[in-house]
Amino acid sequence: PESNQIVAKGFHQSFPGPMKFQANIILPDIMANVLGILDKIAADCFMIMTPTHWSFRMITDSTTNDKAFVEFNVSSMFTQYTIESRSDNEIPLILTTGNLVRALRSAHGSHQAYIKLDSRNGQVCLCFQISKDRGEANIIQNVPVTLKPASSILTDCEPNVDLPQVRMKMPNLRILSRIVDRMKTVDECLKIEANTDGEAVFSAQNEMAHIRTMYRDLRFKSRSDSSQIMASVSATCTVSIKNFSKMLNCHVLDPSVVVGCIAENNWFVVYLELREMIGTVTYYIPLLSD
Repeated sequence: PESNQIVAKGFHQSFPGPMKFQANIILPDIMANVLGILDKIAADCFMIMTPTHWSFRMITDSTTNDKAFVEFNVSSMFTQYTIESRSDNEIPLILTTGNLVRALRSAHGSHQAYIKLDSRNGQVCLCFQISKDRGEANIIQNVPVTLKPASSILTDCEPNVDLPQVRMKMPNLRILSRIVDRMKTVDECLKIEANTDGEAVFSAQNEMAHIRTMYRDLRFKSRSDSSQIMASVSATCTVSIKNFSKMLNCHVLDPSVVVGCIAENNWFVVYLELREMIGTVTYYIPLLSD
């Protein structure tokens, strides 16, 4: 199919100008599942399309809310991928996450799902042209988007996080989710205690009850860690159980790696790697004051 060149008007000089995008998406279900979970954080997201990845940054109204950042690798998600712009072939935009999820789910079981950046009646859209089996009518889904200036790429970035005191492999998210659901009846806050020896305790309590679960063998060793024995370091933080539970919904994504980090001055950060080099999810949960 032929691609249209979008010419953006009415923006200041930092806007990237004429641009073009088209591709076939080969894993729409996976992208829909990831974004469908994160849609619970915020209705809208800031998205950047580049030659190597699609990144999503969930837009929240407050600096105290949880945040999520997703990156999909183009090589794993698309074929016949073409992108052009005057800003290093990067296209930043804002869209409603739910609209994109619905379009992606329409492509379930499709023979081909073709996406292009197009203009329909003056509205810039990501236009999905979905071909089902022979004999079935093609489906067209338009996802309205708002093009953003190139400077947005620098300003809409991930939070600043202090160097974590403790990194750990997260326990099985599905099992932990069941335990945390019981803790919700006890308190609105979840206390997390962990150390670099791989021990972690998750607990909630009130005047009448105390629920506590302990894990061992959660030690996380990165490639940059030295082989010498280091003194054990401990860290403690408190987070909203509601926010933590939203992160635990990521268990349905079956990630290959899940790492939790306590940065005692600001965030509990969870980093997930999706299987088959599809992409990553980084979840930021703000800490509560003791």
